[in-house]
Amino acid sequence: MKIEVTRATNVNEISLGAYQKFQEVCATSNDEEFISMKMIEIFCDIELKDVVKIKLSSVAEMITHFSKIFSEKQEFIHRFCIGTQEFGFLPSVEDISMGEYIDIVKYSSSWDEMHKAMAVMYRPIVKTKGNAYEIQEYSGSINYSDVMKFAPCGIAIAASVFFWTLGNELIKAIPHYLEKKMT
Repeated sequence: MKIEVTRATNVNEISLGAYQKFQEVCATSNDEEFISMKMIEIFCDIELKDVVKIKLSSVAEMITHFSKIFSEKQEFIHRFCIGTQEFGFLPSVEDISMGEYIDIVKYSSSWDEMHKAMAVMYRPIVKTKGNAYEIQEYSGSINYSDVMKFAPCGIAIAASVFFWTLGNELIKAIPHYLEKKMT
Protein backbone atom coordinates (compact mmCIF):
# COMPACT_ATOMS: atom_id res chain seq x y z
CA MET A 1 0.00 0.00 0.00
CA LYS A 2 1.43 3.33 -1.08
CA ILE A 3 0.77 6.34 1.16
CA GLU A 4 0.09 9.66 -0.56
CA VAL A 5 1.75 12.52 1.31
CA THR A 6 1.09 16.15 0.50
CA ARG A 7 3.54 18.54 2.08
CA ALA A 8 3.54 22.28 2.35
CA THR A 9 5.90 24.13 0.04
CA ASN A 10 6.17 27.10 2.43
CA VAL A 11 5.17 27.95 6.01
CA ASN A 12 2.12 29.92 4.90
CA GLU A 13 0.58 26.63 3.76
CA ILE A 14 0.74 25.47 7.40
CA SER A 15 -1.82 26.84 9.82
CA LEU A 16 -0.87 28.54 13.05
CA GLY A 17 -2.92 25.87 14.86
CA ALA A 18 -0.84 23.08 13.31
CA TYR A 19 2.37 24.86 14.30
CA GLN A 20 1.06 25.27 17.84
CA LYS A 21 0.33 21.50 18.02
CA PHE A 22 3.87 20.79 16.87
CA GLN A 23 5.36 23.22 19.40
CA GLU A 24 3.38 21.46 22.14
CA VAL A 25 4.88 18.11 21.07
CA CYS A 26 8.39 19.60 21.12
CA ALA A 27 7.79 21.05 24.60
CA THR A 28 6.53 17.77 26.07
CA SER A 29 8.85 15.20 24.48
CA ASN A 30 12.59 14.63 24.19
CA ASP A 31 12.19 11.66 21.83
CA GLU A 32 13.56 12.85 18.46
CA GLU A 33 11.98 10.00 16.49
CA PHE A 34 8.57 10.69 18.02
CA ILE A 35 8.92 14.42 17.35
CA SER A 36 9.87 13.68 13.73
CA MET A 37 6.87 11.41 13.26
CA LYS A 38 4.55 13.99 14.83
CA MET A 39 6.03 16.67 12.56
CA ILE A 40 5.00 14.66 9.51
CA GLU A 41 1.64 13.73 11.01
CA ILE A 42 0.79 17.36 11.82
CA PHE A 43 2.28 19.18 8.83
CA CYS A 44 1.25 16.60 6.21
CA ASP A 45 -2.14 15.88 7.80
CA ILE A 46 -1.78 12.10 7.89
CA GLU A 47 -2.38 9.67 10.72
CA LEU A 48 0.54 8.60 12.92
CA LYS A 49 -0.15 4.94 12.09
CA ASP A 50 0.56 5.81 8.44
CA VAL A 51 3.70 7.83 9.18
CA VAL A 52 5.46 4.69 10.42
CA LYS A 53 4.86 3.06 7.00
CA ILE A 54 6.80 5.76 5.11
CA LYS A 55 10.31 4.91 3.91
CA LEU A 56 13.00 6.16 6.28
CA SER A 57 14.75 8.07 3.47
CA SER A 58 11.49 9.87 2.67
CA VAL A 59 10.98 10.73 6.33
CA ALA A 60 14.51 12.16 6.52
CA GLU A 61 13.88 14.20 3.36
CA MET A 62 10.61 15.60 4.78
CA ILE A 63 12.29 16.55 8.06
CA THR A 64 15.00 18.38 6.11
CA HIS A 65 12.32 20.08 3.98
CA PHE A 66 10.33 21.31 6.99
CA SER A 67 13.47 22.45 8.80
CA LYS A 68 14.43 24.44 5.68
CA ILE A 69 11.08 26.18 5.19
CA PHE A 70 10.84 27.10 8.87
CA SER A 71 14.34 28.59 8.83
CA GLU A 72 13.51 30.96 5.96
CA LYS A 73 12.86 34.61 6.81
CA GLN A 74 9.16 35.40 6.68
CA GLU A 75 7.84 38.45 4.87
CA PHE A 76 5.58 40.71 6.92
CA ILE A 77 2.02 40.64 5.48
CA HIS A 78 -0.49 43.41 6.23
CA ARG A 79 -3.62 41.66 4.94
CA PHE A 80 -4.77 38.07 4.51
CA CYS A 81 -7.97 36.04 4.29
CA ILE A 82 -9.31 33.15 6.29
CA GLY A 83 -12.18 31.82 4.25
CA THR A 84 -14.07 34.86 2.97
CA GLN A 85 -13.07 37.15 5.86
CA GLU A 86 -10.21 39.56 5.19
CA PHE A 87 -8.06 40.51 8.17
CA GLY A 88 -5.77 43.52 8.39
CA PHE A 89 -2.84 44.33 10.64
CA LEU A 90 -3.14 47.30 12.98
CA PRO A 91 -3.19 50.21 10.49
CA SER A 92 -1.29 52.57 12.80
CA VAL A 93 1.02 51.10 15.42
CA GLU A 94 1.45 54.63 16.83
CA ASP A 95 -2.27 54.64 17.69
CA ILE A 96 -2.28 51.29 19.47
CA SER A 97 -4.15 51.32 22.76
CA MET A 98 -2.57 50.27 26.04
CA GLY A 99 -4.98 47.31 26.21
CA GLU A 100 -3.98 46.12 22.73
CA TYR A 101 -0.29 46.44 23.55
CA ILE A 102 -0.62 44.60 26.90
CA ASP A 103 -2.56 41.75 25.25
CA ILE A 104 -0.09 41.42 22.37
CA VAL A 105 2.88 41.27 24.75
CA LYS A 106 1.09 38.83 27.07
CA TYR A 107 -0.14 36.47 24.36
CA SER A 108 2.88 36.56 22.08
CA SER A 109 5.23 35.38 24.82
CA SER A 110 4.36 31.73 24.08
CA TRP A 111 3.30 29.90 20.93
CA ASP A 112 0.39 28.19 22.65
CA GLU A 113 -1.33 31.59 22.93
CA MET A 114 -0.13 33.15 19.67
CA HIS A 115 -3.61 32.79 18.13
CA LYS A 116 -4.84 35.24 20.80
CA ALA A 117 -2.05 37.71 19.94
CA MET A 118 -2.96 37.38 16.26
CA ALA A 119 -6.59 38.23 17.13
CA VAL A 120 -5.30 41.53 18.57
CA MET A 121 -2.85 42.35 15.77
CA TYR A 122 -5.10 41.28 12.88
CA ARG A 123 -8.81 42.08 12.89
CA PRO A 124 -11.55 42.05 10.26
CA ILE A 125 -11.30 44.85 7.73
CA VAL A 126 -14.47 46.94 7.92
CA LYS A 127 -13.65 49.67 5.39
CA THR A 128 -11.24 49.93 2.48
CA LYS A 129 -10.13 52.88 0.36
CA GLY A 130 -7.35 52.06 -2.09
CA ASN A 131 -4.55 50.44 -0.13
CA ALA A 132 -5.75 52.00 3.14
CA TYR A 133 -8.16 50.14 5.41
CA GLU A 134 -9.87 50.30 8.78
CA ILE A 135 -10.16 47.30 11.06
CA GLN A 136 -12.81 46.37 13.58
CA GLU A 137 -12.48 48.15 16.91
CA TYR A 138 -10.68 46.12 19.57
CA SER A 139 -12.94 44.48 22.14
CA GLY A 140 -10.70 41.66 23.33
CA SER A 141 -9.02 38.75 21.60
CA ILE A 142 -11.83 36.27 22.32
CA ASN A 143 -13.82 37.22 19.19
CA TYR A 144 -11.33 35.89 16.65
CA SER A 145 -8.74 33.89 18.59
CA ASP A 146 -10.09 30.49 17.50
CA VAL A 147 -10.34 31.67 13.88
CA MET A 148 -6.68 32.74 14.02
CA LYS A 149 -5.65 29.12 14.52
CA PHE A 150 -6.33 28.86 10.76
CA ALA A 151 -4.07 31.83 9.93
CA PRO A 152 -0.96 31.07 7.85
CA CYS A 153 1.92 30.26 10.18
CA GLY A 154 4.42 32.48 8.33
CA ILE A 155 2.21 35.51 8.92
CA ALA A 156 2.18 34.77 12.67
CA ILE A 157 5.96 34.30 12.74
CA ALA A 158 6.58 37.59 10.91
CA ALA A 159 4.10 39.47 13.14
CA SER A 160 5.73 38.11 16.30
CA VAL A 161 9.16 39.19 15.04
CA PHE A 162 7.75 42.64 14.23
CA PHE A 163 6.43 43.14 17.78
CA TRP A 164 9.53 41.65 19.38
CA THR A 165 11.65 44.15 17.42
CA LEU A 166 9.27 47.01 18.27
CA GLY A 167 9.40 46.10 21.97
CA ASN A 168 13.20 46.08 21.94
CA GLU A 169 13.28 49.47 20.22
CA LEU A 170 10.91 50.89 22.85
CA ILE A 171 13.08 49.54 25.67
CA LYS A 172 16.12 51.23 24.11
CA ALA A 173 14.26 54.51 23.60
CA ILE A 174 12.88 54.86 27.14
CA PRO A 175 16.19 55.83 28.84
CA HIS A 176 16.87 58.49 26.17
CA TYR A 177 13.34 59.84 26.53
CA LEU A 178 13.63 60.01 30.33
CA GLU A 179 17.05 61.63 30.15
CA LYS A 180 15.72 64.25 27.74
CA LYS A 181 12.73 64.98 30.00
CA MET A 182 14.95 65.41 33.05
CA THR A 183 17.16 68.04 31.35
